[in-house]
Amino acid sequence: MNKDKRDSSINIVFVSTLFIAAITSISIIFPAFILGTNEDVPKYPEKIDIFEKGELFYQFLLVNMITISLAALHFKKKIPRVITNIFLKITSYDISRKQALVIMLILLDFYMVFTLQEVWMNDTWEDYNRIVKPRLQNFAFEDMIQPSGSTVSTLLGKISMIVFGSYRVIPLVSSSILLFLTYFFTTIITKKQIPGIIAVSIVLSSTIFLTYDTTITYPNFWIMFYLLSLIAVCRFWPLSPFLFVAAIMSKPLPILFLPITFFFIYNSNIQQKKKIFISLSYVVLIAGIGLIYFLNNGITTKYHLYHNISHEFWSGFTTIVMQFRFEPLITLFLIPVIIGLFVVSKKGIKNTKLVMFLIAWMLLLAPIISGFTTYTNNTHRFIPLIIFFAIAVGVLFSTQSIGRSTVQRMDAVSPG
Repeated sequence: MNKDKRDSSINIVFVSTLFIAAITSISIIFPAFILGTNEDVPKYPEKIDIFEKGELFYQFLLVNMITISLAALHFKKKIPRVITNIFLKITSYDISRKQALVIMLILLDFYMVFTLQEVWMNDTWEDYNRIVKPRLQNFAFEDMIQPSGSTVSTLLGKISMIVFGSYRVIPLVSSSILLFLTYFFTTIITKKQIPGIIAVSIVLSSTIFLTYDTTITYPNFWIMFYLLSLIAVCRFWPLSPFLFVAAIMSKPLPILFLPITFFFIYNSNIQQKKKIFISLSYVVLIAGIGLIYFLNNGITTKYHLYHNISHEFWSGFTTIVMQFRFEPLITLFLIPVIIGLFVVSKKGIKNTKLVMFLIAWMLLLAPIISGFTTYTNNTHRFIPLIIFFAIAVGVLFSTQSIGRSTVQRMDAVSPG
């Protein structure tokens, strides 16, 4: 891809991502604005003030005004060179892979120590006693012959109880693996170690992640398998479709991640023939296993359930802000991170387009789920957005040191 086409595609993805993020962020400033101005939304007797300020109104405006001002100064080359050099020095710093692995082991050790006590507690979610517990107790290994959208999750939960005496041990292990995969995925696309450490640190600071990391009611198996499927595209592509099937057999929702998968494959620096083989294998496997099941059981259109699709669709944008009310890092810095990705893309940093697309699609999924499926936007379904946001922050620190083409060479071919 020549430079003009590359710049054009980055610009398109940036504008699209920024537009989606801006619509989402309206509810941070004025929580009632989107639904209050939608004529299809049922009106209540009480008068709604669509310009009532949100709790983070002033903080959001301050952070984003500073970001936009800095971006404008950057493109006009008005930022003092000393500040630019300090920023480049910080973002180009890196450590060896061995040092990074030691830090990762320390982080995971602390995480496991402080979380281990949770594995002996019973889930308190309503769905646990109503749905999950009976399913776990009645599950037999013969049920694998007729797999469903939760077969893998149920199987792993059953194994956890048989081996460890608790349903929550393997979910904790999978969350730990997910943290390591976040680190590994970030190092693959940035070719540096520090961005991976930063990404993991952000995930560990997430209230949502720490709320659902050990639960068997809403385990992270599906996210773990999906991220593995993306990594496999770069490492050992024949495994990728099977890992994706494992993801949708843990939870059907990843079927909606297919655009991300194909975008990832298309933008990978792998041979064209291999891209075609991977894509075809996905089409065949998903059409033969995952997609047929999902369409028959999970994705019933709402056209016969709701007369007001528009209301449901637009409410999806407001849901994101509501679910992230305890995640100020993401709500306040979502737009700044997107702008930052665009800025560093002009410095030659690769994979910014990919990461922006990851964020854009995850933001767009909330209104799609609300408007066109029978699913609801429960909080645990936003964990992939947290993962991708963390990876995006890591990419901002992927500037290469002066005089070196890369700071840390990876053996695998990374997406471009």
